[in-house]
Amino acid sequence: MTTPLKAHPAANMLPSMSQRDRERLKADIIENGIRQPIVVHDGQVLDGRHRYGAAIELGIECPMVNYDGDDPVGYVISANLHRRHLTPSQRSRLAADIEELKAVEAKARQTAAQNNDAGRAVRANLPQQSESRARDEAGALLNVSGRSVSNAKKVKDRGSKKLDDALKAGTVSASAAAKAVDTLPEDRQDAAVELVESGEAKNLTEAIRKVAPERDAAVAVRKLGGASPVLRVTEGNDILGYVAKHGDAWRVMTGSYKTQDEALMALREGV
Repeated sequence: MTTPLKAHPAANMLPSMSQRDRERLKADIIENGIRQPIVVHDGQVLDGRHRYGAAIELGIECPMVNYDGDDPVGYVISANLHRRHLTPSQRSRLAADIEELKAVEAKARQTAAQNNDAGRAVRANLPQQSESRARDEAGALLNVSGRSVSNAKKVKDRGSKKLDDALKAGTVSASAAAKAVDTLPEDRQDAAVELVESGEAKNLTEAIRKVAPERDAAVAVRKLGGASPVLRVTEGNDILGYVAKHGDAWRVMTGSYKTQDEALMALREGV
């Protein structure tokens, strides 16, 4: 039995079809067959992964053609944007994935330049130039701004899975989702998304206001970057301290607490 082909990473960047659309696709294939061959690159499905999956489920042959080109990412985008009605936020999130792929290519060029005597003089400028270039190239490909790509990347790298999934689905905007990452811990990001999905909030900005922890107006809490959630708590120009999450506990200098709110209160009250 032939092992089914896997989807190419570039193909997986696009949002998956809903179950309803998958069933419609299968029904169309049953009635009309597969009218457009899938495109294969390096032994993986570059375009047509849903058609291929439907063919596997139905137990029928799926016509295939090989990709002939040197820009599989660009091909996937150009082949699918006219088929898929993606919102600006979905395009921004997709661009964040593309930026990552292009950043890898940029680093390869950077390494080549560093190994070249003529390139060593500009070595210090290359990382920043490579990152910004990858972001702008990805944004241009999806017709979104570099700022939108940066917002989407923040959600991808630091947001909760539920928030990131909502951005991929187009349920929330990239700018509001980035604000949620900056101002809310992951559990409250999830709560905000749930309010939007249930209709209790008309958008994520309103939901953020509803789930944000109550605090004194003079006290500000800011989420810092990094692998583990770290919150910096300030009052005016003074830093009161930091709250960090380790496993299931929130920790401050004085102890460990079950919830973020308990840790914040302990920090602010000097417990």
